Amino acid sequence: MSATLEGLDAAIADDQLADILELRALVLGTIAEGLHRRLFDEKVRFPDLTKAQKKAVRRAGREAIAKALNDLGVGAAPDDFTDLVAALNDMTARQRLADIKAVVDEAIPGLLEEFDDWPGLVKSTRDYLAHWLLGDDEDDYVPPSEDDKILVYMSLPWALRTLLLHRAAKLDVNLMQQGYAEKPEYEMFRANVRAITHPST
Repeated sequence: MSATLEGLDAAIADDQLADILELRALVLGTIAEGLHRRLFDEKVRFPDLTKAQKKAVRRAGREAIAKALNDLGVGAAPDDFTDLVAALNDMTARQRLADIKAVVDEAIPGLLEEFDDWPGLVKSTRDYLAHWLLGDDEDDYVPPSEDDKILVYMSLPWALRTLLLHRAAKLDVNLMQQGYAEKPEYEMFRANVRAITHPST
């Protein structure tokens, strides 16, 4: 199975990203997408679309974008946006993270229970770290806080290890739960998450 994952599992197992909060959150957020592509390869965003329908929708998208820009006086051709619409049928990052969370919840139900919206938190934090100015032109955009970054930094390794153990290695859930319950590091992780998400309790 490791060959199929093309070394992404080693990055989770070895965890050689040191203690650089932003780097770990950014890299592991990207690895999460890569693992999803390899472990959920049958999933697409619009599974009922035929090949001809996907081609027609992509063409319509390219033409609409070019027309909107031309209407604003900016010269553009539909072919300028081939790359932009190429990922039409790809799962969104949030959908991929939701799939990962579903596997984690099945295997270790308590791991992410303190998070109101773990997929949204990881996606927005990873996007911000990757692009820095993402959302700057939106008046209501709020960049991730230091606590958000810490929560992503702490939770992604646990979530991705759990994904690999359950989905790739196919370990028995009861065995996994027993192992986690006996691991002091797991209880420390959960206590740290609770201290940030529920500071008054």
